[in-house]
Amino acid sequence: MPDLYFQSADGEDHQIKVPQSFRSEVYTYTGNPEIVFYKMRSAADGSQVREPVCRYMVNGSSKDWLFLFVRDGKSGTIRVFGMDDSLASFPFGSSRYFNLSNRTLGIIYGKNKFKMDPNSYETALPEIGPNQNVQLQILAIRNEKLQDIFNSQWPQESSVRYLIFIIESETRRDRVEVKSIAEYKQLN
Repeated sequence: MPDLYFQSADGEDHQIKVPQSFRSEVYTYTGNPEIVFYKMRSAADGSQVREPVCRYMVNGSSKDWLFLFVRDGKSGTIRVFGMDDSLASFPFGSSRYFNLSNRTLGIIYGKNKFKMDPNSYETALPEIGPNQNVQLQILAIRNEKLQDIFNSQWPQESSVRYLIFIIESETRRDRVEVKSIAEYKQLN
């Protein structure tokens, strides 16, 4: 992922780092609801030019936003997904699922059951005791029947919130891979 930038209302360019396996640092943005993310490149005359990469229109009243940048494997373009990242909408003890596959999936997470369209996300808070494993099952429709494409015990802790990414498997046809990023509650 290239280094990306955004420009605040004061006209200042802010560079952001987009890590792949953990959350980035927190950035502050002020300006229009449409955020343009861009990379910098050198023009023929040696000056720096902003080259737009992706855009996101912020709507809603949340002040805590999480942006997920995904590079399309075929075209190389970068897509951005934004979501309310406040503790009210995504509390510790919950998991937020992202369906980055190209198909509609069914998710069973403990007693939670929900359907996810491609490029969507859903937050689930299981009804369990503290620090227990929860059954995670992912289903897809194949030949007009539900097919179990992922089944595992998943850790769930009351002091952790998980971002869980569901992507197409590169090694097994009709399967998915699950990757996660954990954020631990700061204890005072």
